[in-house]
Amino acid sequence: MLRRSLTFGEKDADQAMTPRTDVLFISADASVADLLELCREVGRSRIPVYSGDIDAVQGVAEIKAALCVPLPDRSRV
Repeated sequence: MLRRSLTFGEKDADQAMTPRTDVLFISADASVADLLELCREVGRSRIPVYSGDIDAVQGVAEIKAALCVPLPDRSRV
């Protein structure tokens, strides 16, 4: 399994990566509810989080962690 995850076969890096212009980001100021809605809309489970502009990526928000946040707290950052 590890071997398959590290092998791109005949693909070049540009074929395996998502172009930056196509990457969806979410602001660090967004709420958990905003993150869950975006994930549902685009069908992704991980979204890069930025602060200020997209060149300042703070990390990656994962839907699994967001779903663990209690409903009353999801409107907060």
